[in-house]
Amino acid sequence: MATFEFGDYTLALKIAGEPFTVNCVAELAEAAQMHQKALTQLAEEISVGTKSCFDAVGLCKTITDDILGAGAFGRIFADREPTLTDCSDVLRFVIGEIVERVG
Repeated sequence: MATFEFGDYTLALKIAGEPFTVNCVAELAEAAQMHQKALTQLAEEISVGTKSCFDAVGLCKTITDDILGAGAFGRIFADREPTLTDCSDVLRFVIGEIVERVG
């Protein structure tokens, strides 16, 4: 007998000892595209000197909280000063795990 089961699109992550879950649905892909455009725009603004690394950390915070939930950035960096390198490493990890999960 053929049986249908709903897929589980929940991704469990642990970042800096903090647990998070991400629901990998179509809306997440749409949000990721929007975030990619914002990051590209910010990179252009940094290259011409109108924005700084401080602005980049702020955008990383916004994106992290959007994907992982409100307050996620603060939980991840509770015991560590956020640097652009650390922030981008966290986002690369999160996005990489999402792509692997849905890919």
